[in-house]
Amino acid sequence: LEQKDEGQAKFSGVVDQGEKVQPQTATGGRDQIRQELRDLRDQWEMYLDGLNEAQRRLEAVLTQWAIYEERHQHMTTWLTDMQSGLSQAAQLKASLMEKKAALQHYKSLQQDIASQANVLDADEKKGQALKSQQVNNQLKETRDAYNSLVARVKDLISESERQVEGHQNYSEIYQNFRDWLQSLQDKLEVCSEPSPDKNSIQSKLNKLSSLENVQQEGEPKLDTVRQQADQIMTQTSSDGQEVIRQDLDELQRDWDAILSRLGATTSGLQQALSAWQEYDELHEKLLKWIKEMEGQLKDCPLKSTLQEKEAQLEKLTAAQHEITAKKPEFDAIEVKTQQLAIGETKMTETTAALNARYENLHTMVKDVIKQWEKFVEEHQVYRSEYDTFSKWLKDQMLKLASCSKKRGDKVELEEVQSQLNEINAEKQQETPKLQKTMELGEALYPNTTAEGREIIRQELRSLQDRWETFCDQLSETQRSVEMSLLQWSSY
Repeated sequence: LEQKDEGQAKFSGVVDQGEKVQPQTATGGRDQIRQELRDLRDQWEMYLDGLNEAQRRLEAVLTQWAIYEERHQHMTTWLTDMQSGLSQAAQLKASLMEKKAALQHYKSLQQDIASQANVLDADEKKGQALKSQQVNNQLKETRDAYNSLVARVKDLISESERQVEGHQNYSEIYQNFRDWLQSLQDKLEVCSEPSPDKNSIQSKLNKLSSLENVQQEGEPKLDTVRQQADQIMTQTSSDGQEVIRQDLDELQRDWDAILSRLGATTSGLQQALSAWQEYDELHEKLLKWIKEMEGQLKDCPLKSTLQEKEAQLEKLTAAQHEITAKKPEFDAIEVKTQQLAIGETKMTETTAALNARYENLHTMVKDVIKQWEKFVEEHQVYRSEYDTFSKWLKDQMLKLASCSKKRGDKVELEEVQSQLNEINAEKQQETPKLQKTMELGEALYPNTTAEGREIIRQELRSLQDRWETFCDQLSETQRSVEMSLLQWSSY
């Protein structure tokens, strides 16, 4: 093909030369030249036709090779991926569910592999058409790999079916033993339920006596479960083995718990028989205490002084602490009630009533304390306001007395007048406080005894008298100083 153009050029050159020499050649020579050129053209065209046919056939063969190589590459890649997938899938599984999923996966892969048989047959036909030893070798390798894959997945299905069957047997034996344990648990639950009376307790003790040989029956069952577990250990991944060991440990713990609970339930029922008397004694004790405490809270007469009110509040606070401290005893009787399993019986109602009175006692002491805290706070506020105002009034009286003694020249009188004005200004500011103190004192009358009310009245009366005296003295002193200053001005 590369020399086609060169041949075409040479052919064209020969034709040109032949046409050039014809005018210079006799008739016979020209006919010979024409014939030679005609023959040469026919040969050149035959050569071109043969060349084109060879090119077409070559391109067809190359196309067949390309198709074969592409299909071969696809089949090789599929085989490689499938072999890799089988290697990963062939790893041990942890659970029965995973093993069943693996078996289903292998069967699905088997169908996929079978579906590739026709593809492989078609590839072999196309490869054989190439009549190449290399291709034949490749086809043989591919067929061998495919047959190996078919055998591999078949073995995996067989092994997987065996593993699923073994694990299924283990699961059934395990579940049967657990169901048997649950039946024992249910019987113990019935015997552990609260008993309303002694006859019920005795009936349950009789039922428990029928379970004395349960240990001899359960040990062989548990051994069978362990033997089946040992058989599937080698067919299970490390994670799955750990799960099986944990399940067996849990099964052992549950079995031990059943045996332990059997003894504990029997002992508990026996103890319940003696718990009834303990309940009665504790109930009587707590009921007596509640009645005494209720009497203390209801008997809280009014007090006369702040100190007495504070003492009463401390007494009530101590009673509250005592009530709170009794909570464990009431919890204890509640526990005893639950242990005796009295349900909706009279004892349940009695305990509920006792606890209700105890809770009511909590509320009662809070309300009484809140009331007395208010009494104390009001008295404290009154006392603080009274003392503060009384002290201020005393200080002002001293200032006023000092101003009354001062006499002298005009400058000193003017200074005294200024001080008196300041005292008067403070008096105007403090006047509402007097009224507030009077109101606070009178507000104490309802929560104070008659004796205490009389004390407060005397304090308020004394304070009012001192206030009026202070006001009169202040006015008199101001008038006196003003007269003296007026005399100075006249002078």
